[in-house]
Amino acid sequence: MFETEERGSRVKLIDFGLSARYNKNEKMTKACGTVYTAAPEVITGKSYTTQTDIWSAGVCAYVLLGQDLPFLKDHEELKDQAKFDRLVNAKYTFQTERWGRISKAGREFVAFCLRKHPGSRWTAKEALTHVDNKWRVLFDEDGVLIDKGKGGGGKAGTPSPGGRGRKRINSVMLRSFEDFGGYSEMKKKVLMTMAHTMDKGGLEELAQMFQDIDVNNEGTITLVELRDALKEKREIDMEKIEKIFKGIDYDRSGVIHYKEFLAAAMESQGLVTQERLLEAFDRMDSDNSGRISKANLKELLGRDYDEELVKQMLGGDEGKEEGIDYEAFLELMFGAKK
Repeated sequence: MFETEERGSRVKLIDFGLSARYNKNEKMTKACGTVYTAAPEVITGKSYTTQTDIWSAGVCAYVLLGQDLPFLKDHEELKDQAKFDRLVNAKYTFQTERWGRISKAGREFVAFCLRKHPGSRWTAKEALTHVDNKWRVLFDEDGVLIDKGKGGGGKAGTPSPGGRGRKRINSVMLRSFEDFGGYSEMKKKVLMTMAHTMDKGGLEELAQMFQDIDVNNEGTITLVELRDALKEKREIDMEKIEKIFKGIDYDRSGVIHYKEFLAAAMESQGLVTQERLLEAFDRMDSDNSGRISKANLKELLGRDYDEELVKQMLGGDEGKEEGIDYEAFLELMFGAKK
């Protein structure tokens, strides 16, 4: 989806309601999701892997390029044996006037994603390599450079790193980064929850700053990229930079994702308001008990649930088993650094 209706708006990935973390040692068998993007192995009730997502990406590409659905439109068409068979056997067509205007590289992308057998489909890496090497658009109709290879590495509609309009990390934001690293697990989780649910309005400057720091255009910030951004116009030692980096890297992935960056920066931008905190509290208090309980945190953390971690989040040895009420929640967020 486009973030706004304005020309040049960012494209956002949405609708992760049925998504789940995938364990390579587990077989997935539950048929769920949208019929028109479902792979043959999902429709027929077989076990499946992440290769089913490659099929779905191929369907989306087919729709975007061909302006039509390759197989089924809805559940009702599952009853049409001919259409069902075409899906199961990956039979679709490029024989339309529209497809006659699509490049060979575009057709190849769809064809290698929409293969019947999961093992013969491209992997995500292979699909991205194809896009990068053969299907990369250099200029849109206004001549805005979006190629991340030649020409300075700029993103669509944004200044290239070091260019005019670049947003720098000021001392207030630097302090916010340092504070975030020292917060309790509970306070960090609240800020992360806010980052995931916050209205995008007013976040343009932070989004732009993240893109400016991410000079490799990978959607994440590495230690080297953060170092370069922090050392710009200031003296700061590497040990301190590493400490800040580890503090912001909430999921310990080795890189900083946008939501982590936002969570660590929001206090410096005056974004932690009582209204937003109430929204975060209501979201975390999923059973509307008036408290954020151990059960709430278990649900929120999912696979990351850890008994000792939850104990820390609820206040360590002195934490209350029944949870944290709104008054204590506000004290945590607005009180002394915790």
